[in-house]
Amino acid sequence: MEPNTLVTFFSFKKYATLSCTHIRKIKFNDSMKVNIMELKMSKMKTAADRDRRQLVGATRGRDLYWGFTIGVFANLVTLYLIIQGGDLPQLAMTAAIVGIFVFVMINSFDCMDDFKANVDDMDEEEAATNLGQKFKAAPWGLFKVVITLIFGAIAITQLMEVW
Repeated sequence: MEPNTLVTFFSFKKYATLSCTHIRKIKFNDSMKVNIMELKMSKMKTAADRDRRQLVGATRGRDLYWGFTIGVFANLVTLYLIIQGGDLPQLAMTAAIVGIFVFVMINSFDCMDDFKANVDDMDEEEAATNLGQKFKAAPWGLFKVVITLIFGAIAITQLMEVW
């Protein structure tokens, strides 16, 4: 087949059209339907791929900010309860404080890992932009350490007050 030929294949009542540059092996079955045996991985270089990366970055950025916001306000609530004193349910407070910390860590690390993966998918042209260079040079490990130190210190100091 020619490199720019389009192949349409049908499977489970759905169809897709792929450029032959993305197909390594094809097999025709008895009913003359095309079965795609192996696909070559895309380099993520199209305008649609760039738009998708921007959308993923914006969405995961929002998720990161929401995770921080939930963590901060939840810690303020537990801090308020600790300040009020009295007969605190220590086990419940401990579970809440540890749960908040675990939630923030999972949310933050997952979002940052997605940012890093998004950066790794950039092609050479996009990586050469100012934003691409800034994201490539970002110290993702340092960000994770800082978040762990901030929320870890909050959790430890609250636990010290509860117990």
